[in-house]
Amino acid sequence: MNNKKDYFNLIETLSKEQIKVYNFLKNKPDLLDIYLNEIKVQRDLEELSLLDPLTKLGNKRKFDRDLKIIKEISDRNKENFSLVYIDLDSFKEINDLYGHPVGDKVLMDVGLTLENSIRKYDLAYRQGGDEFALILPNTGLSYGRIIAERVRKNITQIIYGDKKINASLGIGNYKLTSLNLEDLINYTDKALLHAKYKLGKNLVGYHDGESLLPLKKAI
Repeated sequence: MNNKKDYFNLIETLSKEQIKVYNFLKNKPDLLDIYLNEIKVQRDLEELSLLDPLTKLGNKRKFDRDLKIIKEISDRNKENFSLVYIDLDSFKEINDLYGHPVGDKVLMDVGLTLENSIRKYDLAYRQGGDEFALILPNTGLSYGRIIAERVRKNITQIIYGDKKINASLGIGNYKLTSLNLEDLINYTDKALLHAKYKLGKNLVGYHDGESLLPLKKAI
């Protein structure tokens, strides 16, 4: 490996079995270099498999993995977290009117907007199509609603031709769902559908653990 920093960082993360091979090859630098490069290539490919190629956000597979990890961390540290689902409104009209290349540009712009609207430790994903998600670690429902509303407002700043991009959002909170991931996902999905099909789109819906409620455009 050419970069010494990458070399030492890789060594620090080797598994027990990989360390055994590393120690065996220590006195054979050419073979050791080949071995470490193979590990790095495998890790790079694994990382790419967890990214959405268009937006460079995490994909559905990464979302599923990270959600379980955040749950475990939250349980261990007795912390809370919130989940946000985002669905673009009338995205099909953009594709039909301007074509798929513009549609792809919209999705990339939405991905960038999400990253610029959240905190550095929040996590953003493209679930597929025009569906996105956020995991907000150590965040209760109240502040999660503020972040969701900021995201909604920032998405409306994306404009193509005479079309302003809007999105409907739903937010659920872990501690308000009996500490159950299945309930959290279900409540968040219901909050999104409530915002999109019952409240009139371009709104944030949320589930407080008992009922579905709308978040007004100005909070």
